[in-house]
Amino acid sequence: MKTHIANNYRTSVSALCRQVWVGTARCAVQCRVAAAQLGSNCGRRGPFVPPSLTRAGTSQRDVPTGKRRGASGFTLIELLLVLTILAILAAIVVPKFGGITEGAHKKAAIAQLSTFATALDMFEVDNGHYPRSLNDLVVQPRDATNWRQYMDSIPMDPWQHPYVYTFPGKHRPNSYDLMSMGPDGRAGGDDDIVNWVNTR
Repeated sequence: MKTHIANNYRTSVSALCRQVWVGTARCAVQCRVAAAQLGSNCGRRGPFVPPSLTRAGTSQRDVPTGKRRGASGFTLIELLLVLTILAILAAIVVPKFGGITEGAHKKAAIAQLSTFATALDMFEVDNGHYPRSLNDLVVQPRDATNWRQYMDSIPMDPWQHPYVYTFPGKHRPNSYDLMSMGPDGRAGGDDDIVNWVNTR
């Protein structure tokens, strides 16, 4: 009886030791695998991502760099440099376009003075005198017996100011004075465009 109990005890102890040994071996193998995975990720940028957490057939190296790191943009110095260049170009180009526009306005005013001169001379030939106002070229005055319409309307100058007509003229007593007051809209400035001075 004692011998049978002893044999059963030895068998139970032996089985328990065998289970402990197998569990220890499995734990050692799992530790080696984890250590190998951790070591293979050393030196890489970004956190360690186990293969089980990635998509099938891909590794961390296949992940686009933009997903692991933020894409670099323009720095503040680069933006300031671009804005400075644009400001310099604007300072150079805008005045040139402004000068072209003013020159075109001046030429248009001179051409309009010539158109007025033709109509006024025709009025003088038909009626024996120049009109008292530019409006007489559009609407017949009472003292113009041979009147005909010389202009459809009286335009404004290129700066949207009215032309100044004086009869008899102060600068041309035997004829008339006609002028555009120019960009500033005031008579007597250097920018006036007049018919008593050669404006070519």
